[in-house]
Amino acid sequence: MSLPLGPWRLTYTPGQWLVLAGPRLVAIRPRAPPKMSVLVNQLWTDMQAAGSLASLLEVLRGYSLDQMPDFAAFVWDGGSLHGLARGRISVVDMATGQTALDGAGALTWHEAPLGTIRGLRVDMGVLEYDALLHLPLVVGAVGASALHLTTDPDQLVRLPDAEHQFPEPVVQQPQPVSEPLQPVSMPETQQMAAAHSEDSQFQRPGAGYADEPQQYGPVGIGVQVNTGEFANVVGGLVVGRAPDAARGPMGSSLMRVPSPGNDISRSHLLIEPAGPSDARVTDLRSTNGTTIQLNGEEPYLLENGESVTVPIGTVLNLGDGVSLRVEQAR
Repeated sequence: MSLPLGPWRLTYTPGQWLVLAGPRLVAIRPRAPPKMSVLVNQLWTDMQAAGSLASLLEVLRGYSLDQMPDFAAFVWDGGSLHGLARGRISVVDMATGQTALDGAGALTWHEAPLGTIRGLRVDMGVLEYDALLHLPLVVGAVGASALHLTTDPDQLVRLPDAEHQFPEPVVQQPQPVSEPLQPVSMPETQQMAAAHSEDSQFQRPGAGYADEPQQYGPVGIGVQVNTGEFANVVGGLVVGRAPDAARGPMGSSLMRVPSPGNDISRSHLLIEPAGPSDARVTDLRSTNGTTIQLNGEEPYLLENGESVTVPIGTVLNLGDGVSLRVEQAR
């Protein structure tokens, strides 16, 4: 027997408002400028971790969304649908045509239980709803001018039968933290390879990429964690306590590291190849930054979205007793 993907089915009409959708949570706000891309992605991630109306409200306050003039959110909590709205957003019961929730005049927001309503239309302006294009939305973020939400069981999106479902991915659990790694010098063969690369010069934070992709020789790079894990760096490698591939280039791999004290950010660091024996390391706006330790040099802090190109043998200290060392690929 197939199972519903979530408690509702969403469709939207393209427009300028930003809709952040998850299996049990939906938030609506005015569109955000491109410079807020990272913040919006993090907001979407934090929303999905909120399992109740109370925890959702805590997330929204953390991002100061309770201070925005126009905002709405819907959450499935305790077997029932709840909604809150502020400003120009109104919610209409599709069966009766009556307003079920209206954000106008709210000092914080208006909140209402919506569990008995099968079909809702969320308006973000005056539209001829029946004459507009309606597109499906399951999980993600879209620009919209109207949203339709139904809890009718016959209209829910359903998963395939059990024998046709994809197997769950195997997630390698972090190992206990061991002794910190120490920076080392490059072996002679890697030094020879680096000598023939124009990109092998060490760059301090702020240095940029070359505009064109580089072709590198057979000497690749990898990352050794002091917990024992090793990963080759082919494209991008996003490192953190709960890394998100969206924080790196398309096709990025993930490296999850332990952080008992939460000193390491969810997506803390991005590591990419920058030459036959170099790595480009970028801080992903982490909370505490990363200490860069080259062999024979004073350590320094990489933070605030800075990038640096480092050679094999460099140690990257993320905090919470976790350190990585750039090594030759295996």
